[in-house]
Amino acid sequence: MGAKTIRLFLLCVVVVVCACSRKNDDEYLASLPKSERSLAPTDSLDLESIGVLSPTHMIKYDRWVVIKESQTKYNLAIVNLDSHQKLDAIPVGRGPGEMTLGDNLYLEGTGVTLTDAYKLTMVSLDMSKLKEDHIPRLDTIGTFKSVNNAFSRLRKVKGGYISPVPTNHTLDDNAWYSLWDVDGYCSDPILRPQVDGIEKTERTISHSFYCSSVVTVHPDKDRFCIGLVRMAALSFSMIENRKLKEVKRVEYNRPRLYENGGKTSIYANRAFSGIASDKDHVFLLYSGRERKGDIPDYEGNHLIVYDWNGNYVTRYFLLHNVADIFIDGDELYCLSTYPSCKLFVYRLPKIS
Repeated sequence: MGAKTIRLFLLCVVVVVCACSRKNDDEYLASLPKSERSLAPTDSLDLESIGVLSPTHMIKYDRWVVIKESQTKYNLAIVNLDSHQKLDAIPVGRGPGEMTLGDNLYLEGTGVTLTDAYKLTMVSLDMSKLKEDHIPRLDTIGTFKSVNNAFSRLRKVKGGYISPVPTNHTLDDNAWYSLWDVDGYCSDPILRPQVDGIEKTERTISHSFYCSSVVTVHPDKDRFCIGLVRMAALSFSMIENRKLKEVKRVEYNRPRLYENGGKTSIYANRAFSGIASDKDHVFLLYSGRERKGDIPDYEGNHLIVYDWNGNYVTRYFLLHNVADIFIDGDELYCLSTYPSCKLFVYRLPKIS
């Protein structure tokens, strides 16, 4: 085979690969600029070697990583990045200091906060008082079971809390999320993305679709971003005089409805699996995968960056699929569960 023929063959391969890549791109990814810089991790930690076998979410504080686990005797695993020592915190249970099902893990100042999904009780663990031989006592921030329109995926902001609306709420049926406080105040909600025919589904199914979300709040507590897990929908909002003002919205990849045993169900690829932010940017972990396949659909390797006004900034392609992310300066900490449980650290380029 001559040199010219080889070059022609390679060119055809490149064309076919690029064409297939564009064909397989979903609607959301196709809407973004094509340039995507690849990033390789600068460090990693084998979590299984220290007994972390079922991680779901994570945050970082100083030289500690706090990992939410499932199907274990404890809700949290706290790992020292230097010594690799693991501490177990918040036992699974219904007694004092225990939690049946921890949810909504995030960092508030020096406090790791976790919400009991059933009791809607939010607790905080002060990481500044944590030692390798001592876990500080939990502080209860609040119990919201009797508060109208409260949901476990809640965040503290100026003027109260924001959260997706629960199945049983007192708002418009099309409400997506709202601002509320423990005294009964509730702002006008932001309306959810419309999906044709979703009113045919059972109320619990449609609300599960819209409540499955990722949320991050600006350090000043006056802005936030919320995204759906099963649709590439993002809402950037600010809080003015205890009212919500949506700044920008992104909507792609609406789900499809299908009949299942006489009932209408929702089928959708995974969209956003993780979210993190600093004072300038919002970082989103995007999957786009179907539920079927070897790689779990909640694992993704597209890191999409926006500013707080909802403007696209840049995107990166992570070398490894990951399930959750956390930003610490110019370092991106990533939790991965497949094919094994690992912690990856990526160094992000300076974002101009």
